[in-house]
Amino acid sequence: MPSTTLDYDAIRRKAGEATALNYPNSLLLTMAGDCLTFDSDGRAPDDTEYITTYDIARLVADIWDEKAAAASCCFDYSGDGASLQRSQIADNYRKQATRWRARSCPRVMRVIRDGTQTMIEDEENMNTGESNA
Repeated sequence: MPSTTLDYDAIRRKAGEATALNYPNSLLLTMAGDCLTFDSDGRAPDDTEYITTYDIARLVADIWDEKAAAASCCFDYSGDGASLQRSQIADNYRKQATRWRARSCPRVMRVIRDGTQTMIEDEENMNTGESNA
């Protein structure tokens, strides 16, 4: 779900955080910088006319991943006829991260190895009869 604004309280609610103690606005803004997506006109973040657009679902998934990592040290305990299965906390956090990541925007990348872009452009120019000079 792309958005041009960050509703910090809504993001925290989706991530199961009741207060800003663990995820203050400044941290959410920093994390959101890694969750940019195409704007409503289809422009990528490196385009000069790009309108900052955040992938909120991906941001929420990243928070759930962090919480799962923090809870991964939880252990199960059985004794005195009772059992405590704290490892389920991390498992449930990972499930939430997967759920939110499935709702995030598709990510498209164009990968160019060093030196290949000029070869591609030279080949295109040869096919059209143009030259680089």
